[in-house]
Amino acid sequence: MDTKIINGGYNKMKEVIKKIKELQEERNRNLGVKGSRHFDTIGLRRLCPDESESYSIGSYCRNSYDWNIEYDCSSYDIAEYDIDEEPVELSGVCTIDTYIDLGFDDEDEIKEKLEIAAKKVYRYGSDCDTYAVICGDMPRGGNDEDEIIISNAFVVDFL
Repeated sequence: MDTKIINGGYNKMKEVIKKIKELQEERNRNLGVKGSRHFDTIGLRRLCPDESESYSIGSYCRNSYDWNIEYDCSSYDIAEYDIDEEPVELSGVCTIDTYIDLGFDDEDEIKEKLEIAAKKVYRYGSDCDTYAVICGDMPRGGNDEDEIIISNAFVVDFL
């Protein structure tokens, strides 16, 4: 997957980069301000169909659910297997880390990192081909390579 395949192509990528740069500026203005939102983490998520229909730019993301390795499905869907287990909600939304550094990366570095993340997130199966740039804070590692779980996450834009 490259920027030609991302919905909107390179022009869309430039819009997303502009929004990320605006987040950088807001972050820098708010650093040290008590109660400010620190947009320290940016991930890319291939949305589930229900998310695709309900999310818009600025929407806060619902938390993801832990993966049940034994049944190879989200613990949210475990009831389909007639298993008497409760779904395990995570502390944020699962994304692929873009490794964008809001304090240092320039436009070319942001573009390159978004393209790399887009190639990685594409492998996650979904009935939806909507990709969201997700921003938030307090990331922690997920189960998969380059997966992070972002708390207080919201949609920056769609690719």
